[in-house]
Amino acid sequence: MFTSVLEVSKFEGAMLKTVSGIRGQVKRALSAPAGAFRASFEDKVQLSDIVFLRCWVSVDIPRFYAPVINLLTADKTWSGMRTVGELRRARGEAIPVNKDSLYKDIQRTAKTFKPLNVSKSLQKTLPYKTKPKVEEKRKKSLYKTSRAVVSEPGERRLTSLMQQLLTAQKDSDAKKWEKKKSTLR
Repeated sequence: MFTSVLEVSKFEGAMLKTVSGIRGQVKRALSAPAGAFRASFEDKVQLSDIVFLRCWVSVDIPRFYAPVINLLTADKTWSGMRTVGELRRARGEAIPVNKDSLYKDIQRTAKTFKPLNVSKSLQKTLPYKTKPKVEEKRKKSLYKTSRAVVSEPGERRLTSLMQQLLTAQKDSDAKKWEKKKSTLR
């Protein structure tokens, strides 16, 4: 990215950005290879990521002055050189679009992590608070799950009415949420 320590020191604190959207900052120059520097990023940068530094440097343009004395034509009017935009408009041409220069959405696959396995010897030494609390699957079903609940006719009507009310409430909440989502966009 840089060729000398002087260039790095000129851009200390400059913002970096990877293709995948991870932001970073140039910290300081390293002494060993020329142009090497230390930077910090918000997330882990992958080896395949390309890092960009958007920077502007003031460049002194040499001044040039050439007076033109023959501007007037026979009818005493002067027209300067037309710009590229004026030429395109006159010819009816569209602005050329480079497909490689268009922005594309970054699509990263969601990372799947292996489950945390704590050895039994380590589990014994851990305090109760930090021990993994995963229940093993039961071989026999519990009494509560297998028993049947018999309700009276009045109770049945009451539970069905409550279910209907809860369903209606959920529907109205979902509609409100959708409306809120659409207004935020």
